Amino acid sequence: MTGWDDATVREHIWEHISGARWFSGKGRCGVLARLMPLAPVVNEQDLQVLPVIAQVGYPQAPDEYYQLLLALRPGRVAGLAQIVIADQPFTVTDATEDKLALTAWAQIILEGTPVATDESWQLHRRLAAPEPVRPAERFSGEQSNTSIMVGDAIIIIKLFRRLEPGDNLDITVHSVLNDAGVSSVATLYGFISGQIPAEEDIPTDLAMIIEKLPQPQDGWELITAKAVDLVDVTDLVADLGRCLRTIHDALGRTFGTTEIDGSRVADDMIRRLDAAVVTAPALAPHRDTLATRFEKLRGRRLAAQRIHGDFHLGQTLLTPDGWRIIDFEGEPLKPLAERRLPDSRWRDVAGMVRSLSYATSAHATPTAPEPLAWARRASEAFLTGYGRPTTAEQDVLAAYEVDKADYEAVYETLNRPTWVDIPLSAIRAMRQD
Repeated sequence: MTGWDDATVREHIWEHISGARWFSGKGRCGVLARLMPLAPVVNEQDLQVLPVIAQVGYPQAPDEYYQLLLALRPGRVAGLAQIVIADQPFTVTDATEDKLALTAWAQIILEGTPVATDESWQLHRRLAAPEPVRPAERFSGEQSNTSIMVGDAIIIIKLFRRLEPGDNLDITVHSVLNDAGVSSVATLYGFISGQIPAEEDIPTDLAMIIEKLPQPQDGWELITAKAVDLVDVTDLVADLGRCLRTIHDALGRTFGTTEIDGSRVADDMIRRLDAAVVTAPALAPHRDTLATRFEKLRGRRLAAQRIHGDFHLGQTLLTPDGWRIIDFEGEPLKPLAERRLPDSRWRDVAGMVRSLSYATSAHATPTAPEPLAWARRASEAFLTGYGRPTTAEQDVLAAYEVDKADYEAVYETLNRPTWVDIPLSAIRAMRQD
């Protein structure tokens, strides 16, 4: 039995995993089933840095896999755990919190010729790193994944935390859009794939190496700041609409287009609406009116293709060279197989329309007539930039808007009850259309 199987080691590492911001299994009674180390990327006498896959089990749900980047140093010092491997004691630390370990790892990934001695992982380079690696550190604003900033240069290594067997959509889409010459996404320099020992036949993407965009302004922060004083944003969001259209057109050409059953889409939306009414009772008076938006999809075939899948202002950055769209992994809570499915491009459009409405949360009176009018103007400008829907497409867009607003009402009811009137004001306006 190796050191990774030691009960005390597992206990300490599980404590670290379960408390991490990127761990999505909180409150679900998960247990650490096993730790599966891959071959070290850094393998020096005084330092090893290696990916370790944690398999987490749940009482009534499938197991999940999470990636740790751990450092091992000889001896016993402060760290996550003490481990003995081949009769030698090591201290285990989180490499993403250790600048020396992280920089050594980044240097090998970007400048060296890393080789997994057991083929448990592989580096796939598309472009050479643009400059020598300087100190690396973890981005403090991490959420579901961990971004490693390499110096003050133009490289980010994005370490995927929750792993699912198969290709990562963020890598796939960036690669396709780069090849198509789309300028509104970052440049992909390469990626790392590996084998989850429990899923030996299916490669899994572990990390991506991507351009750090110059002087980025977070789209959500930018637009909400302007919403405080209702500053005009129509030109900005019209440009954003044009970017999204360019991306959709490129994805449609590359992956192809198809059709989905509007009746099935309507059934799914009505099911979510009825569940939402239970959790957010304020939706109940609107239920029947909202359901009619979904019923208009029945008996129709809806155009579908590969889309962003989780599009909102937080997935956009404004640079000196214009808008850039990021994070093409889709809705993080959906299974990967579902996120790969074609969907209506109007889902992405509806996501941005609702996000522009939410930007009024920064205003002193977000649901007053003036901020609501500001949000409508912004949405109209975005639609103008993207390309306005046909009469038939208007029904599709409206249905996706309602579906998103229902979700928002549930979220606010559970997490920010004082904000629930933001989606409800939009829902009331929908009833009047």
